[in-house]
Amino acid sequence: MIRSVHPKDIEDQMSKLTWYWNAYVWDVELGMTFDEFAKGSKLENPETPDEELFKYFNDMDTDKSKSLSWREFLRAIHPKDIKDIKTKLRWYWQVYVSDKEKGMTLEEFIAGGQLESKDKSKEEYIK
Repeated sequence: MIRSVHPKDIEDQMSKLTWYWNAYVWDVELGMTFDEFAKGSKLENPETPDEELFKYFNDMDTDKSKSLSWREFLRAIHPKDIKDIKTKLRWYWQVYVSDKEKGMTLEEFIAGGQLESKDKSKEEYIK
């Protein structure tokens, strides 16, 4: 059923990533393998060379497990590309918050903020 919609018809970046995750990840605990990532990427842009996909995949694989968790996969988009503020806040929450019950730490808040404002110092967030 999910494949009845083509991802190029999905404008919202978060919805598009969710579509790819649901369409290509077979083992959620394992995460997205390079093969699954490459298949989805080729659907979006068939001309992308495998070497470029492999480099991009490895950059996103921050724990070097050879698979992408949902949090790592979300890094495929930059929050500046997300127009809806609620969706953007959800993106930050899912990518940066390590303990959902405790909430966002100051360090996680600063890391997320610096993604959008690299010129802003840590001290400026604390003021």
